[in-house]
Amino acid sequence: MDAYSTLVDQILKTPVLANKVQDMVRESDHTSLNLVALDWKSQLANYAHYQQFQKEARNMFSAERTSFNSQFRVQNLKNAETSLKVILAGVSNVYRPYTKSANKLPLSITIRDSPAMNMLTKAMTSDVDLNKARLSDTVKVNFGTCSLYCHHCSNAMESMASQGVKLMFDCSQPCIADIHVFNGETLVNRFGAQIKSYFPDSFIALMEIELNVRYFYAVKDASIDMVRVGGRILKMVAFPESNLKQTKVCLGDLNLLAQVEPNQDQYFVPQSLMDQRKNVVLKMILRRL
Repeated sequence: MDAYSTLVDQILKTPVLANKVQDMVRESDHTSLNLVALDWKSQLANYAHYQQFQKEARNMFSAERTSFNSQFRVQNLKNAETSLKVILAGVSNVYRPYTKSANKLPLSITIRDSPAMNMLTKAMTSDVDLNKARLSDTVKVNFGTCSLYCHHCSNAMESMASQGVKLMFDCSQPCIADIHVFNGETLVNRFGAQIKSYFPDSFIALMEIELNVRYFYAVKDASIDMVRVGGRILKMVAFPESNLKQTKVCLGDLNLLAQVEPNQDQYFVPQSLMDQRKNVVLKMILRRL
């Protein structure tokens, strides 16, 4: 079993997460392809939009335009309906902008390690000449923003404030209803800013995303550009890998076992000794004959 399938298997063996995957599928009206499944490779291979990118990526993107800060070039999809909407898992982290002015941008997640995501990236860049541009190892997806005056966010802030929880928002926040943290037992809603403090480094993210753009940018001291796929993140469940269900061996009360069976080892007779005893008995019988 490959690394991604192993991760998926662990997620599906954790009832709370397995149920959340099905919730994501249902809430998307089954428009998002579920790649948190053991047959994810065949599901992806048979996905019509994925096949289309593999064959026609060159014709699916608009002409390049320069970003507002002139740091990279952007290509959006010509037809929004051809975007790749998927539910997948991977090692991720909260994106930290290089400049303070970027804090006005929405919360972003960097997907650092996800074999399923790698296959999607290759399909969306199938027309790129690898002699002119190198594929990025990561994918950056942006959350939408919420006014925080919605029913979910306003109630959450009021409840947290009543418990002395201080909130500091250093960037535009998504709705708290779209972000969950799995604490090993249940799912709890949290603001995006709290994810930063909970997971200063990386975490496992179970997410629904929509891929619809690619970026080309120069890399310092490199002779070729870098191309990176991007899009939107619609929902996310974040958790450390340690919170995944692990199969455990139950030995019960070993103290009780020691009291009840103090000489248990005497009952374990190696098969080789049993065979030796049978041979001795057989020889004795033959001698008597």
